[in-house]
Amino acid sequence: MAANRPGRRGRWGIGIALILAVASLGQTSYQAPISTEFARLQADLQSLSTIREVGRLSEALASAGIEDPELALNIYGAATREGLDPWLLAAVVAVESRGEPFARSHRGALGPAQVRWAVWHADLPAELREANPYEQRTNILAGARILRLKIGEAGSLWGGLDRYSGGARVYPEKVLRLAEELRRQFWRSR
Repeated sequence: MAANRPGRRGRWGIGIALILAVASLGQTSYQAPISTEFARLQADLQSLSTIREVGRLSEALASAGIEDPELALNIYGAATREGLDPWLLAAVVAVESRGEPFARSHRGALGPAQVRWAVWHADLPAELREANPYEQRTNILAGARILRLKIGEAGSLWGGLDRYSGGARVYPEKVLRLAEELRRQFWRSR
């Protein structure tokens, strides 16, 4: 009986086949009714994917000396919400504050994303303007929003990073190099 059970590779193959089958079911050209069970299964698969990605990000940040799983979760959530690469946002936070929740610069930038609330106040939605700038989730979400806006204004990632930093010329290169290093560190450890 044990010979008929799939081995570890066989289970992975079955799991991958199931994921691909579920994903392809949601990509039909017509609007088919979706059962509650199917919707729940899709949500569970999305949740598992998100958990895996947050875990990868957390491991990469830990390799850079920042060991805070909640930080990784907040970075992933803010990056996803603002349409940014989570690895890029993680690099911004690492360069800006090394993930320190109560970091404060000599120019008045606060929190992990080093947001200058007085400067960016008008660019933030009301719920962020009124929030505590030291609250990690709020600060990172505000930083992600500002970064997305600056990239759009500049028309390039490099220019957006330059504007986010206030014109520090080495900043874009430093952030992009760290983002790539975090990605590589993760793939090397797999």
